[in-house]
Amino acid sequence: MKKLLFPIIALLLLSSCERAPELKSSTLNFIEGKLDNYDGRMVFLERLDAQNVVLVDTVTIDEQGNFMCAPEIPEEGYYRLIVEETNFARLILEPGDSLVVNADVLALEPSYKISGSDESERLAWLSQFLLRYAATMDSIEQISRNAQITGDMQVLQSLYFTQMNLNAEAGKKMGNYIQEAPGALSSLVAAQRFNPAEDFAMYSLVEDAMKKERPNSPYLAALSRTLDKVRKTQVGSIPPNIVGSNPEGEQISLEDQRGKIILLDFWASWCKPCRAENPNVVEAYKKYKDKGFEIFSVSLDERKDAWLKAIAADQMTWLHVSDLGGWRSSAAALYSISSIPATFLLDKEGRIIDKNLRGEALHIRLEELLKDV
Repeated sequence: MKKLLFPIIALLLLSSCERAPELKSSTLNFIEGKLDNYDGRMVFLERLDAQNVVLVDTVTIDEQGNFMCAPEIPEEGYYRLIVEETNFARLILEPGDSLVVNADVLALEPSYKISGSDESERLAWLSQFLLRYAATMDSIEQISRNAQITGDMQVLQSLYFTQMNLNAEAGKKMGNYIQEAPGALSSLVAAQRFNPAEDFAMYSLVEDAMKKERPNSPYLAALSRTLDKVRKTQVGSIPPNIVGSNPEGEQISLEDQRGKIILLDFWASWCKPCRAENPNVVEAYKKYKDKGFEIFSVSLDERKDAWLKAIAADQMTWLHVSDLGGWRSSAAALYSISSIPATFLLDKEGRIIDKNLRGEALHIRLEELLKDV
């Protein structure tokens, strides 16, 4: 799952937030509460934009930790109360909100409790759930490192399955969280923990709900721009063309292979799962190449010698291209590749009909497509 896509950069603006007189304004918000263990440090309210962080207000707090401020919030968005870069509490504010926030100033995010905003309450639950998840996974990682040092394979195997189960459980809870209110900004934050290329249906659920609930939201516009790119590589779509240099330096094109069943394969010589799958792909190629099956492999290597050595060692006697850009590969960017191996099975018209087939599943699908050839 992805990390939250909240940018963290330096303060851009300073302003004050004294105890405000009562004003009538549809965009004026009231945030009040108490910070336990207050020790005189500064607390700020910041807005989290797509590319930067903007300071909205400086919060005035009395000696007992009580505070109240009335920032002008012209439109809904993501905010945070922050003491320092690693100590903050996330909020979602809308014009006219009145919130009560109570927390320990020494550890805002693990402790904060909110009332007065459904969106902020949901976001607080999500933030604290993810903190607990991360802490658990970090503990397992530490035990795993110790087991690697001692060579305790039984412990390592047990920890691996524990991590897999925890990850699956967390993913299920996050999915349920999104389905409860798919059009909420808090659900958009949860969705960003997933890979849009692999969990496109979940992202689409959020996008469709936001179109109904907040059609003019800049967050919807940004989401749609991301999904428009990913949509091009979903099953049923004709994906972008790839033109690249083969090992001999000649330019070859994916579109030129139409008329055959094509396996578009993203891999690299240094990718152990890729290399482990290659014998299965070689077997499929030998079995079906004379029936109209071709493979178009795109390498994410950076060194040509390593790329060519792997092709020869694994007996990959099909089409290959690479710009030797590694993860900066133009083809990988075009297809939103974030992990490898990644494969796309294309029909004779160049349309994606399946993705990420491995092992026997690849053979079964090819047999279905080419059994009468």
